[in-house]
Amino acid sequence: MGGLAALKKVITEQGYEFLGELKDNLADPIEASRITELKDLKVKVTCGANLSVIIFLGSMPALVWFLANNSPASSLLWHHGFILTAPRVFWVGSRFFIGAI
Repeated sequence: MGGLAALKKVITEQGYEFLGELKDNLADPIEASRITELKDLKVKVTCGANLSVIIFLGSMPALVWFLANNSPASSLLWHHGFILTAPRVFWVGSRFFIGAI
């Protein structure tokens, strides 16, 4: 085995991602990884914000005119609150759980 191939094998066996040599390509692999991470965070923040608004409106029906007076939409959001909250907590907040562990 060659030097670079052996290095790649050892790195991937240890559970890390081999980003290659800097002279392999002109793009910086660390910068590409950072851009990918930022795109992922933008998706998570957008989804988390949208779910938060829906959960807020569902749990405070007196503040919203079309959810007041025990309408069917109000009870639907109240009973399905866990279904809306679980992705926000466990998917959007996964960075915090991983960091805590």
